[in-house]
Amino acid sequence: MTLSTGISAVLALQRFAGNAAVAEALQPVRRCGGSELAEYSGRGLLALQRAARTQAAVQALSAQLQRQTDPLADKKRAYYDRVAMLIVELSQREGMSLEKAMILIAQAQVEQGLDDPAKNNNRLFNAQATWAEEKALKAAPQRGMRTERIPSPEQQPDGSMRTKVSPFFVYDSLEESINHHFRRLAQRYREALKVLHDPKGTAAAYARALKRRGYATAHNYVSAVTTQHGIVVRDFTGFLHARRDLERQNVAKGQTALGVQWRAVRRQWDILNDLKRQRAGSPDPAAATAVDLRIRDAERKLAEQEATLKEIEQYLKNRETQLNKLESLVGQADAIAASMKL
Repeated sequence: MTLSTGISAVLALQRFAGNAAVAEALQPVRRCGGSELAEYSGRGLLALQRAARTQAAVQALSAQLQRQTDPLADKKRAYYDRVAMLIVELSQREGMSLEKAMILIAQAQVEQGLDDPAKNNNRLFNAQATWAEEKALKAAPQRGMRTERIPSPEQQPDGSMRTKVSPFFVYDSLEESINHHFRRLAQRYREALKVLHDPKGTAAAYARALKRRGYATAHNYVSAVTTQHGIVVRDFTGFLHARRDLERQNVAKGQTALGVQWRAVRRQWDILNDLKRQRAGSPDPAAATAVDLRIRDAERKLAEQEATLKEIEQYLKNRETQLNKLESLVGQADAIAASMKL
């Protein structure tokens, strides 16, 4: 199978899985009432399982084809899911737009690539400490961060490379690494921070402001950050689309589960009410005692069903909140990509 044929097959399977199989799976939900719950539990769940297997096959084939065309696909997905999304979240708290968060993601990738930041003590932006900062931090330790002297290649004015042992900031968490970067921008690289708050600020202007203040020694630092920014916009936009689509599936699953659980609760209420009517019309004490036991059992089951219902409602609420955030991010990312003609 050629790559183009494989992609066509994936698209065809996606249309089938997204429409036919899911539509088939949801039909019992639309049909079933309280008395038809057993029918849903049988044929409906089988339909959902068929849909799930079909979609799983589609996703597996899509992932396989993506890995063939992009060997770093899995690493990128893990990076954007864990690192980039946190940069976006913390950047927004600082009042920065998604576009500026993407500049920071590009800078982080230029500094440390796509590797798990934990392998490098969360040195996400590879921030080098001055000797004064190293001394001050040792005199007054701060929770979550410290300095370590690490060999680092530095480009000299004549273009040659020289390895130098210098103090670098290291962190206990990604969040501390990102927040410390914001603090250092405000303290030492104010012009670069202004770029991140300027609606017209660009990746080139940000990198140029950093380089002027000695943040980096590489001669091509500005072009490297600028080029990587374009790559990030393209890749991260695709990632956001995939995350949004997955979250839509989660919401759909939650809605389906909610409908099923509502019917289960109503059915349990019907059972309980029937038992109470039996109890009211039972003059025989022995029979009444037996019905009382069944009523208590029905009440216990009802409480369990209602507790499950609340859990599903909370799950669905959380998923819908996440979906709304992703829908907003996708819209912004699409606009950024369009403005860059990507």
